[in-house]
Amino acid sequence: MKRILALSVGILSTFFAQGQEQHIGLSTAPRGGIIAADLNPAELSNMRNKYEVGIFGLQLGAFNNSVTLKDLTSQSTDNDRFDKVFASNNETDVRINIMAMHPAFAMKIKNKWGVGLNVQTHGSINTLNLNTDVGKAISLGFDENSDNVDISTKSKMRLNAATWSEMNLSGSRIIFENWAHRFNGGLTIKFLFPGMYANVSVDQIKGQIGYDLAQQTTVLSGVDNSRINIAYSGSITNNGPYAMGQFGGIGADIGFSYQLKDTIGAYKLNAGMSLKNMGSMLYKSQSGEETFRTYELTTQGVTPLDLESLSGGIDEIQQQLEDGGYITPIQKSSSQKVKLPTVFVVYADFQVVPKFNISVFTQQRTGDSDDNYIIPAQNVYAVTPRFTTKFFDAYSTWGSYEISGLTGGFGLRLGGFYLGSNSVITGLLANGKNIDLHMGARWAFGQ
Repeated sequence: MKRILALSVGILSTFFAQGQEQHIGLSTAPRGGIIAADLNPAELSNMRNKYEVGIFGLQLGAFNNSVTLKDLTSQSTDNDRFDKVFASNNETDVRINIMAMHPAFAMKIKNKWGVGLNVQTHGSINTLNLNTDVGKAISLGFDENSDNVDISTKSKMRLNAATWSEMNLSGSRIIFENWAHRFNGGLTIKFLFPGMYANVSVDQIKGQIGYDLAQQTTVLSGVDNSRINIAYSGSITNNGPYAMGQFGGIGADIGFSYQLKDTIGAYKLNAGMSLKNMGSMLYKSQSGEETFRTYELTTQGVTPLDLESLSGGIDEIQQQLEDGGYITPIQKSSSQKVKLPTVFVVYADFQVVPKFNISVFTQQRTGDSDDNYIIPAQNVYAVTPRFTTKFFDAYSTWGSYEISGLTGGFGLRLGGFYLGSNSVITGLLANGKNIDLHMGARWAFGQ
């Protein structure tokens, strides 16, 4: 039975494993520059140097609400680790995000304008609201001694994955400035290149999983008119993910920032807000077939669905379900617009005493994660104390993530090189439920 769940997870695992939240401790630092502009384009006008070149950047994170790092590294068997995912009585959520920043460039013009260009590649894998009764039933397996398991979900269960690339053009301007205050506005236009998209979701479902003694197999029965979505942009099993496809859409970030200056050329307070990742991109079937489909799922009036008989790729399984009368198409298309993971960001960096700052940060998603054609985001709150000089930063970010809860970590910047993790403390010492890393290098010059 585990192979049925593994099939769905395996579909998504063919992708690279976006998340601005991994850069929290660094993007709100006084150094600013390209990383701060990725958080809020208005920060380009606050660059310390006239020019900055981004050499490379990488951020990745894995978040869940059930399994700790200790569970994954323990001497338990693979079956034990698998079953721990469904150990609670709640729904299981998992998020895996990667963002690679390719060479980037930013500059100030006449001390009022800032412009920038960067290219990024994103990957996202998400499991949302996976009902633990369903997970337990599948992971434990069935035989003639097993009891039937009643299934009743209140939320849409969803497996989702996406890859895409962006070419971002940013600009900012100082709107008002005097000896004590500065107010900026900024805009980023995103040229989007969709790669691979996949989504498998089931709306509220009521039914039963059990063992059929006559057929000696595990069956699903009692389901009536539940809606299921199976969508992907091409042949998942044969072609794999496309890291960067053709131009497919436009997105945008917009933001504003404010500084309360001090007397030595730095600031007492730097605060801002931005609306990030507005827009959508068009994913197309690589074969031209109608691979974005929504069905009605039922086991009423037909033989109970033999789960163990389902085999092959996603195309073959869909065909088996259609031939058996279990699913009826109600919507088909060969292309689909998918919304970016839009978030609203607010942050502030306070100078407590010279060389010691504290930042506060929040990220709030604006879209409905139940939408089959939206890339999910999560809500985050974070606080970062920081020791900072012109050439060195040491910071420790402590946050609360919607999926994994409390997290705490540590990071360093030396000149243009940076390396950190917002979860290394809680992940390794206190059995945290997420792990992440950010690293990169950039070069700033000119006055």
